[in-house]
Amino acid sequence: MKYVSQLTDEELTELYKSFMAPDDKFVDLSITRFDDEIALEGHIRIPEEDEEYADEDGYCEIDEDYSITDYKAKAFHHSGDMSKRLREFLYKKFGIQYAEDYLLG
Repeated sequence: MKYVSQLTDEELTELYKSFMAPDDKFVDLSITRFDDEIALEGHIRIPEEDEEYADEDGYCEIDEDYSITDYKAKAFHHSGDMSKRLREFLYKKFGIQYAEDYLLG
């Protein structure tokens, strides 16, 4: 992992938050660094219309976990593929060299 291993915990938290929908609320995040991936395990609050699951503010707290590498974000509780957002984030941080490595590597 040439790129994601260089990110600080603050940058990884910023990346994690970029995976959230506009109405979601960040709760917490645990970051674990492995040789071949970084695990982002956290909780967010999402809008919930079902009163059985919603709190007094209309939100429900859920697990939101990912494992990331330089080019892929694997979601464990999310229905969307966040790999494009990961690559956009890393391109903004590392520039053309990141793009060349992705395209030609």
